[in-house]
Amino acid sequence: MARGTAGEGVDLAVFALPGDRDDRVADVRARAGCPVVAVVVAGRPHVLTGVLAHTDALLWAGYPGPHGGHAIADALFGGYEPVGRLPFTAPAHPGAVPVRHNDRHPAADVYRDAPDPVLFPFGHGLRYRAVLFDRLTAEAGADTVRVSVEVANPGGNAAEVVVPLFGRRTGGRVLPRLRELLAFRRVTVPAGARTAVVWDLPAARCFAEGAAGRARTDLYVADLHETIRPAVHSPGPADPLPHSEES
Repeated sequence: MARGTAGEGVDLAVFALPGDRDDRVADVRARAGCPVVAVVVAGRPHVLTGVLAHTDALLWAGYPGPHGGHAIADALFGGYEPVGRLPFTAPAHPGAVPVRHNDRHPAADVYRDAPDPVLFPFGHGLRYRAVLFDRLTAEAGADTVRVSVEVANPGGNAAEVVVPLFGRRTGGRVLPRLRELLAFRRVTVPAGARTAVVWDLPAARCFAEGAAGRARTDLYVADLHETIRPAVHSPGPADPLPHSEES
């Protein structure tokens, strides 16, 4: 519904949908006696507040390519479950941009007339059948941080799941970002089964630069939360002992 709004030489200063798209969606809603689903085909974020208000569901398709029509139809009619995650933060108001998941200050309450300028956060995504996340654990070693979470599929069919791992790294030299995408993984969980998702990440990626003993990182998967700190290095036989002077 918003084709031709991105690309070289198509920069736009307005984040609203072009033309009278919002009015058309409202007209369809007024005349429809059935659920209304909007499919957005676009190459950049748009303010979709009006579309969301007049539809029962919204599918973001990006620029899906030559086979996109079949993929969209499969998703709409249940032939394939949409499992993607939003690759940007969707704004709720055209004047309240930029909004980013990894800003250093929250976007809420900045504007008096738009207390929450975020419509959908980065990484947002719904699915037809629920999956469950639990048992988030993290262990920091000298060079590597191992993070594990379990994904449970209570349904009767195998489920593809995109699992993003977010972190807030504090204690460094600069004001920390609110949340950063540290890693993600796409897994298939058999029907009625559980699958463990494990990441082995470089410790330097997981802790703020220059944090040293003040370093702390809060990890998030869905609504799960775990806190880690750098591993404490114990001096070995080859390590020099701290030097102290007697007065």
